Amino acid sequence: MIVVRRASAFLFHAALLTLGWAGLAEAREIQVADRVFLVRDRGNAPTEFQMIVNAGCADEANGDCRGLAHYLEHLVLVGRNPENKDIAMRFFPEATSNGWTNQRATVFTHRIPARKDGPKADLEKLFAFYAARLDGFTIPPEEAARERNVVLQEHDWRLAQNAFLPMHRKLDRMLLPDHPLGQWTIGSPETIKSLTLDQAQAYHRAWYRRNNVWFVVKGDIEPEAVKAIAEAALEKVKPAPLPERLSRVTPKIEPGRQDVEETAGKVQRAGVIYKKLVRVNETDFPAENAVRVMLASFISTQLPGGLHDALVERARLATGTPSFQLTRIAPGAYAISIGADLAHGADPHALRAAISAYVDGLATLDVPDKAIERLKRRFADQRKTQDAIPGDVYARLIQWLATPFDYAELNRIHDRLATLEKRHLVALLKQLAAPGRVVTGIVTPKQGTTQP
Repeated sequence: MIVVRRASAFLFHAALLTLGWAGLAEAREIQVADRVFLVRDRGNAPTEFQMIVNAGCADEANGDCRGLAHYLEHLVLVGRNPENKDIAMRFFPEATSNGWTNQRATVFTHRIPARKDGPKADLEKLFAFYAARLDGFTIPPEEAARERNVVLQEHDWRLAQNAFLPMHRKLDRMLLPDHPLGQWTIGSPETIKSLTLDQAQAYHRAWYRRNNVWFVVKGDIEPEAVKAIAEAALEKVKPAPLPERLSRVTPKIEPGRQDVEETAGKVQRAGVIYKKLVRVNETDFPAENAVRVMLASFISTQLPGGLHDALVERARLATGTPSFQLTRIAPGAYAISIGADLAHGADPHALRAAISAYVDGLATLDVPDKAIERLKRRFADQRKTQDAIPGDVYARLIQWLATPFDYAELNRIHDRLATLEKRHLVALLKQLAAPGRVVTGIVTPKQGTTQP
């Protein structure tokens, strides 16, 4: 049986900075060929394969995210190569196949049960399939139209999953009105309906290039075997120049503030969303990235000085664990995103004011030395545990390559974290507290809907 699942990671926080804190030791990935990696696994484990295309909705024409990259993801999975008379996915029996798209990447994944004779034959099929996919594919117009309808249904389904998503979407666009990353991967119903097969093929020709993809394999197979399979399949797939990436242009940051309030029928508990675009110095990006990883972790914890301590424990304005994300938009431009659920009986305007005051006060936030050392130990323990698990190494590598960050820095982040000092955090806190562009949203239940 074939299971084809598709997912679109189209939320604004696609490039979380908390993904790559650990280096690799016991279950290290092996770069067996140009842009091809292997993570060795035990004999009874399934074979896993992913092709990562470093292009997402932010790379659509003119920086206009209409949902084209995601639509192409669907077409690639169900289309045909010239040598296949049927949908090519069907020659991966008993496999689970998937795809997801965000603002910066499109990823195709496969998971195949372990076989007595090993994964060699499966990997030969997979590499041959995607080598052909990089060259092109065909799909009848009626099937392309059907997939467009599937994308439209997915849009409606995903927005229905969380009543706060429309507010997030509105605030993202307000925060970055003239930048591709202020838009969502999925597009809108109007733009999805206007997508054409010709547009998808043009996007494919522009970005699905040998020098713009990564292949990652996890399974019980020798590196030399994967190298031979990959090189044989990809021998005729040549690199080519890539278009300019508009998403890498640093957006203008004009200090100011906009506040929005809405009601939603599916909301039972009011919530507040806060977003801020701010300038951050980048003289040594890898080292500074380690500082941001540490700071994001501290603010997200329940340690004294974090968001939970400020909004839940002391102010009693929020419930649960407030969310915090620090996202790199482009060189020198970062976005803070905070979300919090309103505590019973609290005023949402007071919660919004408390979040704003917290961010404005980051310049004077005292991160205790004990908290820094505690977080360092936590990162070291996580590294030791995760590096012994092939699945964790595999997932970490994929997320890093899909961001994309420089692969060479993946295994150096832990060392940089280990040498981090309080002064590094203080310097970043001052930059995050500086004037920037702020947008906030309050979402409350409609009248008659009570908070549980």
